[in-house]
Amino acid sequence: MTLFPRFKALGMIGWIGRYLDDVLIILAHSTPQQLVKIQAFVEWMGSQDAYEAPLVLNVEPEGDQEFLEAKIYSEGRELWAQLHNKVVIDYMGGKQPYRRRLPLDCSLPTAEKIKLVPSSMTRIKQVVHRQQDLLHCLVDLRVETMTALYSKKVYRKAVGMQVLSASDCLNEKEKEAMIISSLMTEEQTLGLYFDFNGP
Repeated sequence: MTLFPRFKALGMIGWIGRYLDDVLIILAHSTPQQLVKIQAFVEWMGSQDAYEAPLVLNVEPEGDQEFLEAKIYSEGRELWAQLHNKVVIDYMGGKQPYRRRLPLDCSLPTAEKIKLVPSSMTRIKQVVHRQQDLLHCLVDLRVETMTALYSKKVYRKAVGMQVLSASDCLNEKEKEAMIISSLMTEEQTLGLYFDFNGP
């Protein structure tokens, strides 16, 4: 990667990663001079000098960012990620479900549906590190199962698989959030969704 030597030369605490055509860079600064260096680096990244023509990186605007299925937030000196459920965003926005991940209810036997939901729960656990965001992401997932017309029983059994799994190593707070998300009615789930995300 041609960016890495320039990134390393900054000599600051940070991380650089790549997934397909996306580059994610996180840098920490403690002085105004370091911030100026970072801004110059970001400007260089988006220039035609960073890669050989015709390749040019699209630099995202400052602020909260979407990266694949993660939404990366920053507030003051804090940086955190949350699963970004585009399926639910599309559904709630009245858009066509072209990004659907879960097949519609009629196309799968119940046992197959129950196996699909825990993979999203595992992704939530991998991405979310702030306890308060866990229930938010689980509510989004519950809404996603509702858009695919999955019964509450399917979601509840998927939660049971996660909570009882020896390999997933959930802590007590994570288990509690999963169980709470499985006990809510559809009305309570939608109410909490709007509490988290606004109307």
